[in-house]
Amino acid sequence: MTLASIALAIAAATASPVPSPAPTPIAWVEAGGSSASLTQGRGTWHSAYLDLGTQAGRREFDAELLRTRRFGIADTQLVAGAYWPSSPATIAHVEFDWSPTHGILPRLALAASLEHRLDLGWGYILGLGTRSYTGLAVRTQSFVVDRYWKSYRVAYTAYGAEISGVPGIALDHALTFAHYYDPDQRSSIGITAALGRDVENVGSGLLVSPTFELTLAGTHRFAADALRWSIATDRQGTSYHRMQVDVGLRHTF
Repeated sequence: MTLASIALAIAAATASPVPSPAPTPIAWVEAGGSSASLTQGRGTWHSAYLDLGTQAGRREFDAELLRTRRFGIADTQLVAGAYWPSSPATIAHVEFDWSPTHGILPRLALAASLEHRLDLGWGYILGLGTRSYTGLAVRTQSFVVDRYWKSYRVAYTAYGAEISGVPGIALDHALTFAHYYDPDQRSSIGITAALGRDVENVGSGLLVSPTFELTLAGTHRFAADALRWSIATDRQGTSYHRMQVDVGLRHTF
């Protein structure tokens, strides 16, 4: 499963069911990282990040600095993103990624999505993206349909990736179920199962392989802080099996 689809699955499991505009602007700082163990002699992955952001009502801006090491290759990445409501029921999201080293991460990546809420808790998200590697580009498309009811959310995601000059599309399907458990429904725990084909940079080039992934993710909020976490197991065909843990701590001002 690609990083974009992992992020989408985790975000789907931890998003708040009802947008709650803040009465005054807020800001936050978040720090965290991940560690993953791979089979087939593929070694380990490690990452660390620092995220700064601000929110005013449903408008949100954030910037992140990421340092990661995969397949023995270390990379730095800068990420900037924004959420902007275009109507009471619609919100747009854009994200720009740049890696000055781009040994394993894309040199440039751009993603945009539009979420629209319907009646009875239903909604959908349409997304497009592109990632540029050395000599190659990957185009992505995503579609999410979801429903909130009481303290629960269920979502189906279809995620496709196309490599420039290579016929066909690698398609992932994911199903997410989440439960919101505090009085304000701002803390959550959810599970995502994904099955399909994946496009991933393994250091020696882009690999397309069958994939199956399970991700357990959550956000626990207390006072002005929030703990974000996820545990994932991912099987990339016969290439390797990955076990990964992500943890982040956010403080809101």
